[in-house]
Amino acid sequence: MIPAIPSCPGRKARAHFLAFAALVLAFAGAGAAWSQGTASTPAGTARQERGAEQAREMMEDLAHAQLAEVESARLALEKTKNAQVRSFAQQMIDEHQKAYEELQQLGRSKQFTVPKETGFQHKAIATALRLLSGDFFDRQYIRQVGINDHRRAVDLLMKLQQTSTDSELKAYAARQLPIVERHLAMARDLDRQMK
Repeated sequence: MIPAIPSCPGRKARAHFLAFAALVLAFAGAGAAWSQGTASTPAGTARQERGAEQAREMMEDLAHAQLAEVESARLALEKTKNAQVRSFAQQMIDEHQKAYEELQQLGRSKQFTVPKETGFQHKAIATALRLLSGDFFDRQYIRQVGINDHRRAVDLLMKLQQTSTDSELKAYAARQLPIVERHLAMARDLDRQMK
């Protein structure tokens, strides 16, 4: 006979969440890899066309990141009771919405419509965060969105500055990089305070 395992709903719920989140993120990564792997470039494409395509892809990635910050921050405002997390979330809404609107203008000037919703990976993270509450939500929001997403955004903006041939997009990245780095530092400070 197998002995009964004592019930611990909090621990069990967290274990289920973590398993779910890992699965969602694994599929998100696989989806991103698949979409990148299926893009093909015809042989003999001119360098200028490659540069324009690269600029569109980077603008799309930036738009997804900006929108994800805004959506996640709105979720944080709904769920958190922590005044510091609320303040951080409101600042993310204000600053990332402004950055997204600037990116939309840049896209219009290049006859490119930036995405109006987040990408699959960001949707997966938001879905996982919606299942959380209380201090556990606050910590995961700060770690997943505040730290991890801003770290990826810093990397993207730096890559854009180094590799893009589009001067306007490079200028956008130069304006946004210090803002995103400040957000990352703020999130790291909040994370240390929550431990």
